[in-house]
Amino acid sequence: MIVVNFVSMNDIEVILRALGKERDEIHQQLMQLDRIIKRVKSGTYEGGNIDAQPLKQLQAEVTPHKPKSLSPSNNLKIEVLRIFDVVGIAATLRQIQTEYKAISGNNIQLRETIRSLHKASKLMMLRDKTASRGMMWVKSEWVENGQLMDKHKPEGFDLLYKQENLVFE
Repeated sequence: MIVVNFVSMNDIEVILRALGKERDEIHQQLMQLDRIIKRVKSGTYEGGNIDAQPLKQLQAEVTPHKPKSLSPSNNLKIEVLRIFDVVGIAATLRQIQTEYKAISGNNIQLRETIRSLHKASKLMMLRDKTASRGMMWVKSEWVENGQLMDKHKPEGFDLLYKQENLVFE
């Protein structure tokens, strides 16, 4: 006799979403560690001797301070711009959406808000010259002379993309 456990599609979706969220959080922590390693290797690390640094101080640097909530603003556009400041690097819509939900607890879809900020020239879309769709969103002030400033580039950005193939719209 074969016993089959039926798991509803709704249960599977909930599990997959929870695992996806956990994966995204771990990925962000790895990206932060990569940035610290890069700074230590390049000699720009300002924490002094890494062996003498207390573990709690290093942990505070790995997990950046995020505000528990956004300021009490009813303007979603202002909140989205603040999320970009918290993230601090070029990001996909999904990354911005995830960060917004983590900070505010709201599951509001930000696509139209980001598009309206794009029309108002507050945000720019980053895309490859040969692609018709954008890859990432950046704040307009992060682009200087047609290039994304180094401090706002995600880890490995220069390895993946050549500047001459990028378009900021």
